[in-house]
Amino acid sequence: MKFHNFPELVLGSKAKLKVLLYLLSEDTPTSEREISRILGISHTAVNKIIKDFNDANLVTPQRIGNIHIWKLNMESYAFVSITNLRHLANMPPLADLKDNLRILFSYPGIKDIIIFGSVAEGKEAVNSDIDVCILTEKNIKKDLAQELSKLEEKFIKRYGNVPSFRIYTVEEFKKLNKKLADNINKGMRVV
Repeated sequence: MKFHNFPELVLGSKAKLKVLLYLLSEDTPTSEREISRILGISHTAVNKIIKDFNDANLVTPQRIGNIHIWKLNMESYAFVSITNLRHLANMPPLADLKDNLRILFSYPGIKDIIIFGSVAEGKEAVNSDIDVCILTEKNIKKDLAQELSKLEEKFIKRYGNVPSFRIYTVEEFKKLNKKLADNINKGMRVV
């Protein structure tokens, strides 16, 4: 999923809105050609729209023979936001991501959580991983493993991106490669 310019990616034109409304009104997975025929929009335009929807993790493809059919990904951030525009207005994708990471502060010993890399810089690709640095007072990697596994599943369903968690104690972070440490420090803090 692309985290930046999300509303434009999904709602950027009348044709996108038309395709979106059609997908929301139909529970049946549909091919691009079928959408094109029903809505009277060129197949090329529908193809570009579906690609943008896929980039936003709003739809998922299924292959039947040599045809791709598309259905809404009802577990994604995009679907939740589209079906509740107030959610999109109040909780853009990056804010939603931070909100989902905040639960980690419930674990004792976590000092800081930082999103870094391409997502923090606004240079993410559709399939970029979500780089997350977790700074701790002491080594609690084993204690966090189960929670991070649950969070990873949630992120894949919600955003379509795999999180890459890096857990360091404060002492380990001080000894980290300077370039990596600087990259992390330039990231977005979860507070």
